[in-house]
Amino acid sequence: MYFVFSTQLLCTLLLTTLLLLLLNSNNNNNNSQVLAAYLFTANSTSQLARVQGDLQFQEVTFVSAGENFSLAISDGKVYSWGSHATALGIGGTPLVTKQDFPAVLGGSLVGRSITTVRACHKHALALDSTGKVHAWGANAKGNLGLGDTTARDTPTEITSGLSGVADICCGDEYSIALTLTGKVYSWGKVIGGSSQELAPTQKGSLSSITKISC
Repeated sequence: MYFVFSTQLLCTLLLTTLLLLLLNSNNNNNNSQVLAAYLFTANSTSQLARVQGDLQFQEVTFVSAGENFSLAISDGKVYSWGSHATALGIGGTPLVTKQDFPAVLGGSLVGRSITTVRACHKHALALDSTGKVHAWGANAKGNLGLGDTTARDTPTEITSGLSGVADICCGDEYSIALTLTGKVYSWGKVIGGSSQELAPTQKGSLSSITKISC
């Protein structure tokens, strides 16, 4: 299996990891809020730029970057910014496809406390504190797990055959979930094949799994 990263995405992922390490080491330090307020911007000078808008003075607990869009969690809410037809998850009429500053997401995330968010290639996943998974973005191969191939421009809860989820991950047109009992589910494009799974499907040969990665 081969992975190809653009320079922008690789730098974003590296800095994301650094920020999370800094946050973990400064949980009891007032500087954690300042550290969380900076993200990598692939501008002409390739320097750190302070995130503006609603996240400017918020403590960020989780960040993830996709193709031209980014996601962050603060106080259980998901914020999105960047540029994409549907993966921003903001919705709106007309549809918001470019967001310069972080905007809080609604849809099925309203009233939920989000613990994990994954920005994929052109779609995104979020895991709430009750073990439910929410998805939005492009859906050509059923990678949202909603039983169809229709894109969603706002977060939508996956209600078919998936609960008690402990972790999530996703790649280009596929998604994977790990349950608290060690079971693995996947949906979207079947790796190494031309078929697709429109809803979460348990991988029967896998059990007592403790970690997943995409």
